[in-house]
Amino acid sequence: TAGNSVLLENNISFGNPNAGIAVGHTAKNDVIKNHISFGEPGNPSGPQILISGDWDMTTNYEVSGCLFIQPTGGYMLIVAQKNVHVHNNTFVWRGDRMDGILIRTPADNVVFKNNIFTTSGDYLARMSFNLSVNPTPPRFVFDNNIYYPPDGLMFFNSKQTKFYSFETWQTAMKQDSHSVAIDPQLVDIAAGDYRLQPTSPAIDTLAADMGRIGQTDIAGTLIPYGDGLDAGALEYTPQAFGFKIAVPAAPTELTATVISASQVDLAWLDNSDN
Repeated sequence: TAGNSVLLENNISFGNPNAGIAVGHTAKNDVIKNHISFGEPGNPSGPQILISGDWDMTTNYEVSGCLFIQPTGGYMLIVAQKNVHVHNNTFVWRGDRMDGILIRTPADNVVFKNNIFTTSGDYLARMSFNLSVNPTPPRFVFDNNIYYPPDGLMFFNSKQTKFYSFETWQTAMKQDSHSVAIDPQLVDIAAGDYRLQPTSPAIDTLAADMGRIGQTDIAGTLIPYGDGLDAGALEYTPQAFGFKIAVPAAPTELTATVISASQVDLAWLDNSDN
């Protein structure tokens, strides 16, 4: 999008080579909410979401309630803009040691809060900042996030300084003081079920400060459920039906029947089960 004050809500992107959503240089004050992105290539020109926008401190951008699924490695989110608020998203990484999040010039006044970063593979997506970005508060704020690499290794790359442990990142950059490095306990990543288990540490851990009260998540659950907000994109509720993301099987036996000069009827066999 290149528009101003645009709300992009409840959309799905899959395998788009030019980014799932790209916010262009003339855009201002745009919101991306409850978006699902699966399998974009993740290169610098085709991440799952690209926030570039107008290089103007009067602009504001929000990315909230979104589910990022990157099965092959590459960028899930690139932030190259000022005044960007990234909160209550779930980033699911199944790739290699490539960067998953890139924050680059002219990024400034960037907030990452209440997000879940997890993986079913061996590595967690790296958080990377280019050489001219120094992610220290108050210009950059990371807090109330959950990070989970199964191998215990995290990687933050800031101005060629590499922080391999979460604790080193916290101490050196004074970030993520209320964040934790722990398994968020998603139901079944391999099966595409990204809900929180009943014992998840992400449940009811957040104050109601993100403007999500009375809204719904991508599964249609009213927020909040319980005593507080949950981290990540999906609010926990024991009544929720399994929320799964899977590519449906392709249809077959397509036929076209000419009815008239202005009408063609199409028929096919639906092979999907979702």
